[in-house]
Amino acid sequence: MTSENHKKIWKEIKRDINLVEAYMDAFIVMAKDLGNEAEDFRLSNLKRTFNRGIMMAASAKYLPTKDKGTREGYDFNAPAIVYCYEQVFSDIVIKKYASRPEEMPTKSQIREEAESWTFLGIHPEITDAAIEAYNQNKNYVEIISIFIKDKSLDFSAPATKAIKGFFKKLF
Repeated sequence: MTSENHKKIWKEIKRDINLVEAYMDAFIVMAKDLGNEAEDFRLSNLKRTFNRGIMMAASAKYLPTKDKGTREGYDFNAPAIVYCYEQVFSDIVIKKYASRPEEMPTKSQIREEAESWTFLGIHPEITDAAIEAYNQNKNYVEIISIFIKDKSLDFSAPATKAIKGFFKKLF
């Protein structure tokens, strides 16, 4: 069941998310056209992570003050984030399958995909930048452009990143 707060959050951030989606999609399409799967993966994960940061910031104010949901040290309103991702994914699906409605994913498939996007590993630099941009009403395009240029962003499995970071500190 969807909370009225989830709808408020989505209404509040839809324009911001659509801006990030449109801006990033231009780079993602270019990477796909060039056959650069690694760049497509990096940019797609950057977009998802940045959008989730915006969703986290917007939904945090609806968390209870006691027994807040958290994830990796962040306030995390998972049901609201899943709802927002369902809206993003539904918009994408409607456009993509407009001419082939028989191939359109079901609501449960959309929900499953939204949940997988919600629980991606947290990338603190991107998440912090998105939360700050949302909270301080900063220019998303300017901020996300910094990350687009950063080819060192690593979206490999969080456990792999943690182990690499641990050994890097030791040696």
